[in-house]
Amino acid sequence: MLRYFPASFPDETLYSRLCRYHRLSGQEVDRASLHELIGGHTHVVVSALPSKLDTLVSRLPNEANVSVDDIASNNTLLAFYTAFMPARRASSVYAAMRGDSASGIKMSIGLIASRLGGHNQLRFCRICAQEEYFTTGQPYWHRVHQLPGVLVCPVHKQTLCALAAETIELNRHKLLLPDDKAIAGHLDDIHLSDIQQETALRLALLSGDVLHGRMQTKGAEGIHRLHRSSAAAHGLIRANGRIRIDDLDQLIGLYCNCLPVNIEFSVVRCRLFDCALNLLRKPREAIVHPMLHIVLMDCLRCVEDRPNLQCAEAVPDMPLTSRARKIIDLSVLAEKLSFQGATLSGVAGVMGISVTTAAVEAARAGIRVSKRPKHLTAERVTDVGTSLRLGLCIEEVAQRHAISIVSVYRILRMDAALAQEYEAKLFALLREQYRQRYMDSRSDKAAYAWLRRHDGLWLTEQLKTFPAMRTRKRCVDWRRRDTALARQIFEIEAQLRSMPGKPTYINETKLKRLTSMADTIEHSLSNLPLTEAALKTCAESAQAHQRRRIMWAYCELKKRPDFHHQLWEVLRLAGVRKLHPSNEALAYTLL
Repeated sequence: MLRYFPASFPDETLYSRLCRYHRLSGQEVDRASLHELIGGHTHVVVSALPSKLDTLVSRLPNEANVSVDDIASNNTLLAFYTAFMPARRASSVYAAMRGDSASGIKMSIGLIASRLGGHNQLRFCRICAQEEYFTTGQPYWHRVHQLPGVLVCPVHKQTLCALAAETIELNRHKLLLPDDKAIAGHLDDIHLSDIQQETALRLALLSGDVLHGRMQTKGAEGIHRLHRSSAAAHGLIRANGRIRIDDLDQLIGLYCNCLPVNIEFSVVRCRLFDCALNLLRKPREAIVHPMLHIVLMDCLRCVEDRPNLQCAEAVPDMPLTSRARKIIDLSVLAEKLSFQGATLSGVAGVMGISVTTAAVEAARAGIRVSKRPKHLTAERVTDVGTSLRLGLCIEEVAQRHAISIVSVYRILRMDAALAQEYEAKLFALLREQYRQRYMDSRSDKAAYAWLRRHDGLWLTEQLKTFPAMRTRKRCVDWRRRDTALARQIFEIEAQLRSMPGKPTYINETKLKRLTSMADTIEHSLSNLPLTEAALKTCAESAQAHQRRRIMWAYCELKKRPDFHHQLWEVLRLAGVRKLHPSNEALAYTLL
């Protein structure tokens, strides 16, 4: 257990508190402090969503009075990332932070898919750092400065200073504070134009509100209603609930011109229109990065009426008023529908309105709309069903009965039993087709794969009835190879016996190795009878090898004038410790 742990400064990250502990402890090596804090020196502590919170809290002194909930709420970015996600997903992220490994958190909350905030980042405000020398005595890392998309300090309205991504990666196991000398030469000031800085300031204030809980999103449904109401206030939502895509595209295009072009905003500028469409349409279960919500909120001006948010307009000449309702000439509508007998779709195309608008205006004005002639009689529907039960394709059925393909699909949807029968008939026909293909050619791999997946029982019976006939072509002339290897073994044995110096042991292993085809001989010896016989003939036993060494030693000693014809002299030169009984007669005969 630690003896002390520094108290949290306002809006301080957990990484910053660990860095201050390292500096106050006097440890020379960062890994020693990490080992004391979380029990391991290879763990990377990030600013956004750190893990091992349970391990850290268990090592803190009781006097610190710190809980996991306090650290997660006040020293991490958990509140920012879980503000727009369901409670179930937020609880799983919190559980992962308490565990020993945070792998998978970034993927589950959409950081990897969105390419926003996936990397660890360290940013600070130089003015904040100067003031903290006099207030707290130590500059530290603020939570709001580490939020993705925050490039301006929301307090001093000045651009932040960011540590280079390469430096963060190289020092990922170190505990660094903003005034460390090790990072002094690796800091980059963020440069923005006036209009970009105003937009970045609004986004920073919105992000801070989300982080500190001053903006209540009320879940996915609540934020969806907020986006829809803001878009409707700008005339981007039609009366029937559809989105005016062209107007939205124009609005977002003008707004993106005022966004910064570097860091995270390079991704936002490319994906904001698609993201806006997804957020304005029916809400889905997919996780959307909080930064995209905040950028869309600022684009649609759905912020509260607060003085500090009323900066200069980021997008000049932006259409902020509701679109006027289009005036429809009812006389033209009545003439075409009543007198000319035109259809709603035809009138809508001529007047430049939607079919729904034409129908609504005609109903309001009491204009009678001629009904479409009904071609699908009961008799024709029955005939279509009969054709479908035969397994004919949709196009053929439509052509046979002189109806559209859409009408055929509509008939299928109206009768669930007919749809099931049609699918079963199509499957049966397809199954017979693949069976016939397999019976015609058993080498048809596509037919075999389909039957293996959809008709396994029949395929198994066929394999039992007609076993696969496999013919293997001999790729090696074993007789020729056997003769060559046997001749090579005899040559190797002769070379070994004629080598000068003390005789070497000639065994089967050495002969195989010197042929350079030891593996082939070992695994295919049954195909090499001559080679096997040559190995047995050329390989010598231990007694024979000892006899050959004794003969060599005796011949060498005879050349010396000081040879006393003693047995021990011969055995020592031959390297024989124990004379084999079968070689005793030879040794005494030589002496």
